[in-house]
Amino acid sequence: MATTVAICCLISYLFMISLRHLYQGGKLQQLEWDMSTVTAGDYSVELKIDSDGYRNWYNNEYRKPTGDFENNVAPAFSLKQFLAQNIEKELTADLKRSPLHNSIQGMQSQEASSHRTIEEVKVADIVFSFKN
Repeated sequence: MATTVAICCLISYLFMISLRHLYQGGKLQQLEWDMSTVTAGDYSVELKIDSDGYRNWYNNEYRKPTGDFENNVAPAFSLKQFLAQNIEKELTADLKRSPLHNSIQGMQSQEASSHRTIEEVKVADIVFSFKN
């Protein structure tokens, strides 16, 4: 009787260990899959533009002499280009100021070649949604 109980406890213990191993392995596979598949949602940012900021851009940038208004460029496209250029410029400058970037740049050339460094930030697309 004692032997039967001991074998049952051993079997249940091994069963719990195998279930835990399968659960942890599944979590690792999910993380690997998530890291290998990049979607737009991974790098999406919401930026609200208030009406005063838009009016300021419209009057000072869009309507300036030899600006996009005189070249018959649509305001939304012009704003999209303006935002993309400024976001890229600011994020690239911020990247170059970061301590991680500076430490990788300061490594010996042999060590630095094994690390991929990001030199600049690029904006892939800007999509506007309007509050009607």
